[in-house]
Amino acid sequence: REREEVFRSISATAQDGIIMIDPDARVTVWNDAAERMFGYTREEAQGQALYALILPEEHEPGFLSGFAQFRVTGEGPFVGPAQQIFGRRKDGTRIPVELSASAVRVRGGCHAVGSLRAITDRLEVEEARVKATEAHEEANTELQPSGERAHSRAQPAAVAHSPESQL
Repeated sequence: REREEVFRSISATAQDGIIMIDPDARVTVWNDAAERMFGYTREEAQGQALYALILPEEHEPGFLSGFAQFRVTGEGPFVGPAQQIFGRRKDGTRIPVELSASAVRVRGGCHAVGSLRAITDRLEVEEARVKATEAHEEANTELQPSGERAHSRAQPAAVAHSPESQL
């Protein structure tokens, strides 16, 4: 009883979505973060087939075949190290998430527990970094005929406002 209370407290306060499904791929645990991430309340998600709730339709066949293996062995393509996948919100929009899933045996059956983190912001930051790096490398390759590096139109603020740049 105490362990159950501890789990409920951890699940309720976790920043990541925590979802548990039974051997029939039906939701048995759906925490507050999963509600915020996907838009379904706990009551709406409870007992529903996970793939019908949050997987884009094109991923359903792969999930079902992988889950068939999981039911027997506790292993499958989604179990193990964290991986990036797409989920689907209640309104139908796709969301990139990082999934870390593991198998738990309960009363002889394999249940899956997944921790999901929305990674939209992280992917946008990574994309901006890549674009900035590419722009920087491109600026470095523009040379004046004398072989000196051409000045970039967008000088860093510290350089543009330095006393030397005013000369």
